[in-house]
Amino acid sequence: MSTQTMTDAVKTADRIKGTQLDTEIGRLITWARAELERLGIPHDTAIGTDTLIEDAVVEGVLSRLARDDKLREAAQRSWDYQCDCLKKHDWTVSGT
Repeated sequence: MSTQTMTDAVKTADRIKGTQLDTEIGRLITWARAELERLGIPHDTAIGTDTLIEDAVVEGVLSRLARDDKLREAAQRSWDYQCDCLKKHDWTVSGT
């Protein structure tokens, strides 16, 4: 998914209209992908289009951006869980 498509996914999840937050959302997408790399996920995977990675990135952004406290807390729990699972994955296995 491109950054613009990821931005749209975040906006849809948080019911954001307009473009006022697009720059901030883009910054947070970059942060989430960098955080995944810091956790040991290979660069090409962290910036790629794997659905699990993209879902984790959206949750990571929502954990910082969501306007609703309940959604932000749920996104933080989901981000933490997804990061933990992704850290445990054996990224040396080809094709996964």
